[in-house]
Amino acid sequence: MSLDDPNDDSLARLNRQGFLPAASEDEAGYRARARDLVAWSARLRDTPLEIAGFGSLRPEDRLDEAELVRLGGPARARYGILPAWVPAYYRDRGLPWLTGGMAVSLEEGPENSARTFFQFKSVYRTRPRWWLYSAEEIASHEMCHVARAPLMSRRYEESIAYGLSASALRRWLGGALVHPRDGTLILGGLAWMIACDLTRLFFDAGPELAFSIIGKGPILLLIALGLTRNLRLRGELARCRRVLARFFGPRSEEVLFRLADEEIQALARLDPREFPTWWSGRPDFRGTWLRSLYPLDSPPPA
Repeated sequence: MSLDDPNDDSLARLNRQGFLPAASEDEAGYRARARDLVAWSARLRDTPLEIAGFGSLRPEDRLDEAELVRLGGPARARYGILPAWVPAYYRDRGLPWLTGGMAVSLEEGPENSARTFFQFKSVYRTRPRWWLYSAEEIASHEMCHVARAPLMSRRYEESIAYGLSASALRRWLGGALVHPRDGTLILGGLAWMIACDLTRLFFDAGPELAFSIIGKGPILLLIALGLTRNLRLRGELARCRRVLARFFGPRSEEVLFRLADEEIQALARLDPREFPTWWSGRPDFRGTWLRSLYPLDSPPPA
């Protein structure tokens, strides 16, 4: 099912499909990357892909484009992206424990323009929700990561992706998970704290206060540091949003989504009156691309 005009090669169409230019890309490289990834995805509709140590991605397990369009509704509504061209499969092999889905990159080039596919737990074939997450939330979350991959974002990546969560708690805590290892640290830390309590319960291992400080103290400190970092990132994003909202109104979330970490940090410190000069000061293709899609049509309100 075709959901976009294949003859439309406008920058606006590529933008809607979730193709964001990397810092060093020119227009020719940007368009070539988009064509390459869409063509690669099209070949996989009828051809299985064998991955060493991972098994086969089979066409019969692939979601059709219309299903991805439905699942990506939150990403389209808030950030104006819908990379429904990404191959997506119902498949359990390779998914970490308690993980409902993920994006898997097969290769990474200098622009981080990896060939990527989505993998969803097979239970989502018949159920809209499993464990804590709906298929819609997982798909929209991973679409954010795929679209922003060329920006090489780390600092705000999870805050932006978790901004689509149906859970207020996950939306608030998203910034605490900056690195992929952070989730593992949290789960491992909670398991360690439970183990400490069980050890004391069954083996009477020393004074309770000392045991708690030695056994749980480092984990509690890590959690406190993560929450502190989350508050700092949320503050930076809020200041950036206030600047963008003055100039782009309801489209400010779309603009923020397309900014790299260093651009968000710069705007968080910028006097709003200096924004027009900042916005027009980038002569590279990425700056031209942003201004063509999100022009400053009128002066901001006083």
